[in-house]
Amino acid sequence: MPSYPITHLVVGARYAVLCAGPWLQVLDASSGELLAEEDTGLPIRVLAVDDGGEHVVTAADNKKLVVRQREGLRLLSTRELPKRATSITFADSATLIVADKFGDVFRYPLHPPAPAEASTSEKPTQEGELLLGHVSIITALQLSPDGKHIITGDRDEHIRVSRYPASYVIERFLFGHRRYVTALHIPPFAPETLISGGGEPQLFLWDWADARLRGKVDYERLARGFVLIKPVRKPGVKKGQGRKRKKGSEAAGTPSAVEQGGEEPAEGEADGEGEDGWGQKGGLVEVTSPEEEEDITFSVQKIAALEAGEERAILWSLVGCSALLYLPFPPAELEIGTEGAMQPQALNLGKPILDFWVQGAQVWITLDASWPGYSQESSKEGVDVRLARWERGAPVLQLENSLLAGLNRSQHEATADQLRQLESYADLLLLPKYGEEPEEGEQPGPKDRPGAKSEGRKKTREALARLALDQDLDQGEGGGLGSKRRKTEEAE
Repeated sequence: MPSYPITHLVVGARYAVLCAGPWLQVLDASSGELLAEEDTGLPIRVLAVDDGGEHVVTAADNKKLVVRQREGLRLLSTRELPKRATSITFADSATLIVADKFGDVFRYPLHPPAPAEASTSEKPTQEGELLLGHVSIITALQLSPDGKHIITGDRDEHIRVSRYPASYVIERFLFGHRRYVTALHIPPFAPETLISGGGEPQLFLWDWADARLRGKVDYERLARGFVLIKPVRKPGVKKGQGRKRKKGSEAAGTPSAVEQGGEEPAEGEADGEGEDGWGQKGGLVEVTSPEEEEDITFSVQKIAALEAGEERAILWSLVGCSALLYLPFPPAELEIGTEGAMQPQALNLGKPILDFWVQGAQVWITLDASWPGYSQESSKEGVDVRLARWERGAPVLQLENSLLAGLNRSQHEATADQLRQLESYADLLLLPKYGEEPEEGEQPGPKDRPGAKSEGRKKTREALARLALDQDLDQGEGGGLGSKRRKTEEAE
């Protein structure tokens, strides 16, 4: 019988915290001994641990913000969220920043006020303070190293830099992405640099303080050979065509390919719902010939920075991809994308990567060991966590480590249906926007939906770009572009 893969992992100097489906566990980082575990009842979607490793915060599909003490995983508080969380981060040791699928970002105290204090408060205890809002799902969140700015990315290819905590003041937009943004990262050793990734097979490097795009890192040719999963879709099907899901006839889960605007799979193609299907409902299938496939979907899963002595590197993973991609961080005088720029490399692990964590010169990588089929007969054998150490400009796999052994022992059995409910590859279905046949000279694949809605978004982007050029963003409070309502009114 298969086991839950580790979907989230945080490794500190003394403790490691992990999520495996609904299971939350704490291990001793030196010995790998299991110190505490808790069955939360639902697959954990978001995990955050404070810098001191004393508090563990989780969110699942029940729209609850749960705070636990790391020692013994003792429950400290549970609060209702307006919508399902997409990102949680600690602003400081006592404050949480939570982004949700409605496009809003809230600020919550780590510990809710006592009942006596709550009764005199203007807001209910379960409600946070609204900081900012997008008109699309927020898919990435990053605080600046100095804590004075909050950077957000969304499904509509926007990256916004807002002041913090006065987040109604929009400092600037970073224009360049043409598809969804899914990951943001500021390397600790280069606080002026923002690295972003999403639906394009490229990483974008920005001087985020002045909205300047330094360059791009193209990884399509490298990564294509390691992509193991793709959504079923066929160009030429207009929005609204196809068979709709019948109420009550299918379990709730990821929307089907038909609902995303695609056709039903052809005969012999797995649609993710029968014995031949796997992963998620909605048409996720195995990539058999990546070099020949034209409809590969890219989605950056995570970006992180590594610093080992004098060596520095950027690492990133893709949804449904078996390779950890990396690039030695260039000296300041070398512009990415120029002639002679360093090229990205890949560490192939054979199974889809679910998460990775950088700790000094070590990189902990969690894999989906049940791939490529979720069935009751799947073997439980096989390593689902790997450890690589950075040596001479590249990660080298390590075999002997007490924590590594402990992580691979911390497994709980799961049925095929329970594995599908993890929705590990849902971004490949939910984030792309599929339209009509590509225009002449345009590559097939995800694009803006055609019609008035797409044209409206285009006009809004152009108007915002003009506003950003016309205003002096460096002049105090008046330099911001204003709130979301003001931005929309001026754009119109």
